[in-house]
Amino acid sequence: MRVTRMFMVAGVFGNALSGAALADGASSSVAAKGDKVPVWKGFSYKWKEHPHRFSLVASRFEGATHEMGLKIGACPEDEGQFEVPYTVLEPGALQVVRGRTAAIATSGKIEAWQSGSQKVTVNVTGLGSGSSAVVLLNGVRFRSRADDLSNSGAKCNFASAIGTWFMNVATGCPQKDCKDWDSGWHFAGARASVSEARVAAASVSFTVDVGVKPGESPDAINGGDCKCYGADWPAKRPTRYDVEVDYVVVAGEKGALKTVTFLLSGATSKATTEWRASPSKKVVGATGMASAFAGVRGFKAEVRGTKSGVSGRYVRELGLALPKFTYASRSGTGTVTGNLAFSNKSPFPEKWTVKAELHGVMVQARDSATKTKNAVVRGSVTNTSTNTVRTPLDL
Repeated sequence: MRVTRMFMVAGVFGNALSGAALADGASSSVAAKGDKVPVWKGFSYKWKEHPHRFSLVASRFEGATHEMGLKIGACPEDEGQFEVPYTVLEPGALQVVRGRTAAIATSGKIEAWQSGSQKVTVNVTGLGSGSSAVVLLNGVRFRSRADDLSNSGAKCNFASAIGTWFMNVATGCPQKDCKDWDSGWHFAGARASVSEARVAAASVSFTVDVGVKPGESPDAINGGDCKCYGADWPAKRPTRYDVEVDYVVVAGEKGALKTVTFLLSGATSKATTEWRASPSKKVVGATGMASAFAGVRGFKAEVRGTKSGVSGRYVRELGLALPKFTYASRSGTGTVTGNLAFSNKSPFPEKWTVKAELHGVMVQARDSATKTKNAVVRGSVTNTSTNTVRTPLDL
């Protein structure tokens, strides 16, 4: 599904446009002179007690706070602990626009990638000949859409029925209402990215792409908390998500801005139930640039099962972040380290393999008035009516 959005942002750097509402729920704002702008560097989270489905995962900024959203599938109750690194950017002579897409709807079959995209044009006056710009991810929100399974025709198999009974007795979890199934699906993959910026006389254009891969699971209690769901998702019934993507556009006059892309990736060497990697890379940029910071242009993680056609897993831990970045201005060289992780650790976990990657950019600024600071926000989410928590930023 591809949707085009024209985001009209009037004014130049120095004129604030705070949270202006745009078409179809999208929004964008221009940083004012003296503002401190948070620039997202990915996320990681881990459930304290149990692994859960991929139903709600959100990490993004709301004003001077960070919003984290995590939801269990259906039960048992749990606490999700998170860590989100970010850069505090004082733009100096650079122009900065923050924005959020309207919800990108995806739909597809179980065990298949479902994708969506949205074209974005941000109009910013004052860009002269030779100006350059870079677009970075500044947060994301994945949310499974509710479905009515009461008439799906599916029936619980014996293993799922026994598993459901045992789970209800052991945890006290209530039976899920089949008419309002909002527990999502098992995780087989997720991705989000922004394209390179296309700079015109008074605008910056780019494309946002997202994807989700819900998977079938070999676990006996695959979907047993809804009696009509059974152990297998009906093959002909679509799985659906809404994905919102935050972005930040950084632009500058000729020579004010330099960018260097990099890739951090990792993969399991054999089937396992817990995996972490910390890939590191030196990024060589231009000399004579006063400061720099690292950002994320895209991420992707994909899980594959040990059985053909059954790749979905509950999620205990997921990490796709850039927690460390240092910069030597004399040589124009940065060093970046990633945090890649996945786990479905539980008393009876099913093994899997995984491949994860982070597409990043080192952004260099010539102006000495441009300042950067590395920061991180940590916290936890418990199950509430919104399943979200907002944490103040260190700006």
